[in-house]
Amino acid sequence: MGLLTAILERLAADGRLAMSPEDAAQVVMAANSGVALGLLLRREVYPDTAISDVTREATLRGILATHDGVDPIAGSAATIRARVRSSDDFTAPEAALFEEWLGRMG
Repeated sequence: MGLLTAILERLAADGRLAMSPEDAAQVVMAANSGVALGLLLRREVYPDTAISDVTREATLRGILATHDGVDPIAGSAATIRARVRSSDDFTAPEAALFEEWLGRMG
């Protein structure tokens, strides 16, 4: 899940993620696992593989900050959190304090 989280951290740093990269990674993995298991084990319930495309689009709408309904505070907090994590400008206690504050905001 490290590669996925790294990609999502870049999206967060660009202000394009509506939640923390860790939460977004869990959402993506849960959606992926659910669709895969459904298609493999429950063909009678999921006869159309287009459910994969529908789930992918719904997942992207849920994690990306590019649609209506996204909490702008949570999106901004995710962006700042990603930048603080990737910066060498803060001491460990300063970064921890930012993390705590940003966690309260979204």
